[in-house]
Amino acid sequence: MNDLINDIETLKKVTKTLSLVVGHGQVIEFVLPELMKMIEEKQKSVTEFEKQAPTHIQDLCNQLRGAI
Repeated sequence: MNDLINDIETLKKVTKTLSLVVGHGQVIEFVLPELMKMIEEKQKSVTEFEKQAPTHIQDLCNQLRGAI
């Protein structure tokens, strides 16, 4: 689970950085949607896991995310 959360954060950073790059329009137009799709898929897995997890596991997920 921690790996998924780390992947999401890394993908968000890469997406943000790429969105700031000017002059590589075609590459960015292809890459950004793919990155967003990966983020959504991983976030969906995390969300589904958290919905099914017991309370102590949900608390752990929140700690990993820095929510607590």
